[in-house]
Formats: sequence, C-alpha cells, structure tokens
Amino acid sequence: MKKHKNCQSCGMPFSKDEKGGGTEKNGEKSTTYCSHCYENGEFTLPHITVDEMKELVENKVKLQSVGVLPPLIVS
Repeated sequence: MKKHKNCQSCGMPFSKDEKGGGTEKNGEKSTTYCSHCYENGEFTLPHITVDEMKELVENKVKLQSVGVLPPLIVS
C-alpha cells in the first residue's frame, strides 16, 4: 500500500498529526488518512460532503493563522 505524506481526506500532513495517522480495524496505522478523519477502520465523519470538508479545513486554517490553533498545514 502506498504511504502518503498527507491525509487523502483533509490534506493534513501526517507529520503534523499528533497520533501519526488514523488506525485500521486491526490497530495498524493508516498510511492514507489522519487520526482526525479515520479511526478504527472508519471515517470519523462518514456523511460529510466535499463542500463541508472544504469549509472545515478552511476554518481550521483561518484559526491557525490568527494563532488560535497550532499550525496544521505547512507548504
């Protein structure tokens, strides 16, 4: 399985994920999704739309830019 540098759902770099990635049902780390999007082999927000995910990520980036949250995305 290909190991990605960023979550394939929200785009967060795995290096910024405090848990180092989500988990599969067998407890192994996911190499595809972060811990915010994927835990125990399931999406944490299974019914979220693409537009809702974009808004969620944009809001987190805005909060980070004003110092409310630590940096999540590094270019």
